Amino acid sequence: MKRISPVCVLALWSALNSQSMLAAGQAAPSSVKRSQYVGEPMSLSVQNLDVRTVLQSLADFTGFNLMVSDTVKGSITLSLQDVPWDQALELVLESKGLGKRLEGNVLLIAPLEEIAARERPEPAPLRRELVQVNYARAADIVMLFQSVTGGQPGIEGQGTITVDERTNTIIAYESSERLEELRRIVAQLDVPVRQVMIEAWIVEAGVDFEKSLGVRWGGALNNGGLWKAGGITQPAASGAAPGNVSAPFVDLGVSRNTSGLGIAFITNNVLLDLELTAMEKTGNGEIISQPKVVTADKETAKILKGTQIPYQQASKTGATSVSFKEASLSLEVTPQITPDNSVIMAVVVTKDEPDYMSRLQDVPPIKKNEVRAKVLVKDGETIVIGGVFSKTQSKVVDKVPFLGDLPYVGRLFRRDVVLEKKSELLVFLTPRIMNNQAIAVSH
Repeated sequence: MKRISPVCVLALWSALNSQSMLAAGQAAPSSVKRSQYVGEPMSLSVQNLDVRTVLQSLADFTGFNLMVSDTVKGSITLSLQDVPWDQALELVLESKGLGKRLEGNVLLIAPLEEIAARERPEPAPLRRELVQVNYARAADIVMLFQSVTGGQPGIEGQGTITVDERTNTIIAYESSERLEELRRIVAQLDVPVRQVMIEAWIVEAGVDFEKSLGVRWGGALNNGGLWKAGGITQPAASGAAPGNVSAPFVDLGVSRNTSGLGIAFITNNVLLDLELTAMEKTGNGEIISQPKVVTADKETAKILKGTQIPYQQASKTGATSVSFKEASLSLEVTPQITPDNSVIMAVVVTKDEPDYMSRLQDVPPIKKNEVRAKVLVKDGETIVIGGVFSKTQSKVVDKVPFLGDLPYVGRLFRRDVVLEKKSELLVFLTPRIMNNQAIAVSH
């Protein structure tokens, strides 16, 4: 066979080096794949010839030092006329799934998997180390480390990482480089979590006003004994026969009256009794609840104080059981400390209480007050997160039919009740960022 010149041999070395990434099984871009073939033209025609023999022929033609792996097997058929010999080599390798690798001045031919295994770097030596985690959960640190570094424990050639939950320690069997990265992550993330104390004031203010004005008519025919006028009992006229005092025939008086006026017209046989009653009541009330809770940054905390009210509940079979309704004061908050020392708070405040005045079958209904909000507050500042104002007005008129509608005179035959209630619920919140030292909370 014709031997090629040394210049062409050097060009081939360069071409083989530039295509070395193909040996690792990577696909080269189409623009650089077989960019240029510089080998001398050659003709080769074989039929069902062992591929190792064909490769040996190409080596003899080029004068290369050739080493073929024992795993290269099979036969090949081809017919090439005036084809650059380096192109012919590429065609043979591609048809059999082979790759090439230059080691010094020796050309190694082997399957692509074997070439890739040779290109793979040797694994770094592994060593064991215990990394103590003080504030964070060791399992969370390990999960983050594996997601950042891409390590998958248990794969051959890689280390392993386990966690001792009892001592919150990471047991790592890794290379020096990965151990250094693990220590760096632990140093940056294993820090004390800041805490926040949230104080809440729940203020309920109420104003009640009630005014009633009524009249009571009564009378009696007396034949003797006692007569009654304006709530005052006096003896009857001398010589009169005893008689009975009748009930009022118009009773629209005010219950629990605070004042009254009685007028009576009296003869020996007739008693006419008129009693005007009036009542006016006002009331002011204010209820303040002050729950406090301390929690870590981004951790939900809840404080609850209240009672459970029992009641009987019947099933479909007729059996009864005791169930409970909860009436409580609670504060649930999830704070988030921002870099400028403000606090974002997701807050749920409830104040439920039983209403024994409106109970049904000895079971009181639950009066509910609830506020949900998400607010941003600076450290130590106070914010109002809710205000519920309600006002109730009612006017009730009881009267005698027809007589109560008469002008002026109708006032004597009816009762007027005016009721007005006002209530307001306000919730104040104050977050305080705590330092790492324990802070006593005074009550």
